[in-house]
Amino acid sequence: RGVIHKMEFLYPAPDDPDHIILLLLVVRNGATAMYVYEWEAGQNLKEIRSNNLRGLPLPPTCRMPLLLIPLTIMSAILFISSDSIMECQNILEGSPTFQVVPQPEFTASPFHMGTGVPLWTAWTRPLRHPKYSKNHDNIYVVREDGLIAFFEIVSDSMVLVRSAIGAGRLESSVGTAFSNLELAPDGMDFLITGGDSCDGGSYLVI
Repeated sequence: RGVIHKMEFLYPAPDDPDHIILLLLVVRNGATAMYVYEWEAGQNLKEIRSNNLRGLPLPPTCRMPLLLIPLTIMSAILFISSDSIMECQNILEGSPTFQVVPQPEFTASPFHMGTGVPLWTAWTRPLRHPKYSKNHDNIYVVREDGLIAFFEIVSDSMVLVRSAIGAGRLESSVGTAFSNLELAPDGMDFLITGGDSCDGGSYLVI
């Protein structure tokens, strides 16, 4: 019961590819809870039930995230809100832990048309070499005024997000159209964007 705000499939362990994990964020009576559903490929979906019937409550700063980003490491996720970024671990264990991710502060660009702070609108995961991807995850997140942040995630630390840096600014506003072309794993990242009332563009990250 309630309203589904976000829904994402989480990444299973590399040695368990048939393990399927579905995460729902459900809003009810002014509060948000996570509901986790797990099953094996081929299992009858009628048999699936949430791991926790009442859901796992979220802290107020994560109640209505703009973006929900599943990480490839430890089935963890990032909550991107207007004023905070949180990483969440231990979801499958039923005792999620939340940690604030320090983020760089940047003033709004001339492409920001609103009166409040610019909002994060989309994200993409660049292609990386398989050996690197075993213990690392990289994410680009873009703001509506064209600012791009780059997150480096590493599995060998208590805080998964090792660094969050500004990767540059795009010369346009950006909506939800944001992706990357998969070039060679050892090459540079090639980002594609689209904006509201503008042409967007393509950018090579050096």
